[in-house]
Amino acid sequence: MLSKIEKILRSDMHLTMDIVGQLNSLNGSFETYALYDMDDFDTIMEGYTPTEVVQRTFFGDFNPNGDYFFFNGYANLESIYEWEMEDHFEPIIDEIIDSMLYHYDDLYIDNNELNDLAGRYLDEMK
Repeated sequence: MLSKIEKILRSDMHLTMDIVGQLNSLNGSFETYALYDMDDFDTIMEGYTPTEVVQRTFFGDFNPNGDYFFFNGYANLESIYEWEMEDHFEPIIDEIIDSMLYHYDDLYIDNNELNDLAGRYLDEMK
């Protein structure tokens, strides 16, 4: 059942991005993997001074033409394109699954099949 969950997450990077964002909002555990849409850049960076924004882009790997951005381990900005999402989440896919199952009751999973599989898996583990 875990392999089916993994397959769903790997096949729908937007769903994975949403789950990682929710998990990060719960406890900050995926701070360096949470992706933000580039269209939300001004909103996310609100409260930072212009100097701080420039520093975070200069010391990161940031291209404003990217589709998404995130804060790396040094709180600098890095951007990625849509086609890079799978590589971005690859190193932590097992952590995402574990955390998603642990926090299942606190998440909104916008995929009926994944929601059903996760629920059944947790029921079997009781």
